[in-house]
Amino acid sequence: QYTHLSGLIRDPVDAAVPEASIQIVNEDTGFRRSTTTRPDGGYVIAALHPGLYKITVRKEGFRTLVRFGIKLD
Repeated sequence: QYTHLSGLIRDPVDAAVPEASIQIVNEDTGFRRSTTTRPDGGYVIAALHPGLYKITVRKEGFRTLVRFGIKLD
């Protein structure tokens, strides 16, 4: 069984952030996958095993965002 992560990356004034780097790492297995956001700031990372993930979002000119313990079912 697989799951996915999707979302929109927006700046502080709610504008889309295109070409931001999204990296997701399974905290138990170390499995990692990455993508970049579309022109509308959207992204999808598919075929992920359920578990706890660390998500990192990077874009030049913006502060890097890191979140731990993101649970995907």
